[in-house]
Amino acid sequence: HPTRVTDITVTAVAAADADALRWEASDDGSSWREVAVTAELPLAPDRTTPFRFRDPVHARFLRVRAVRDVRLRQLEMFDLGDAR
Repeated sequence: HPTRVTDITVTAVAAADADALRWEASDDGSSWREVAVTAELPLAPDRTTPFRFRDPVHARFLRVRAVRDVRLRQLEMFDLGDAR
């Protein structure tokens, strides 16, 4: 079933540039579309960095793709609903 996600937090092991990550969604696991966040933020080591999608994402699959070297410790996805 499709899931709704409005926000994601990322905890990185080491610092990474703001443009290191790309967010993508898919309904079938084969065709992916890029999903925009409100701001690309640099990742600080051992700190949680929040990302908010410009529009809530409704998809069966959501992935983060690294376009530069990045080491992640944790990703958390949220549906903050009307709290946005």
